[in-house]
Amino acid sequence: MIVSTDAMMQLLNDPVAAVDRLRQIEARTHSSGVATAQATVDSVLAAVKERGDAALKEYTERFDGVVL
Repeated sequence: MIVSTDAMMQLLNDPVAAVDRLRQIEARTHSSGVATAQATVDSVLAAVKERGDAALKEYTERFDGVVL
């Protein structure tokens, strides 16, 4: 049961309804974008682990536009 509805927040008294709503939010926000971002992070970390400072310099130029 929804007690109050605001543009930013819903207050739920029913724990079952609250869990259902949290699952809906999770399904909406946990998308393939998370997997893509994680794959990118994993790739960057692997490159830095393997190539050290050379990889850091490349990523600094790529992402920050700074040539070291």
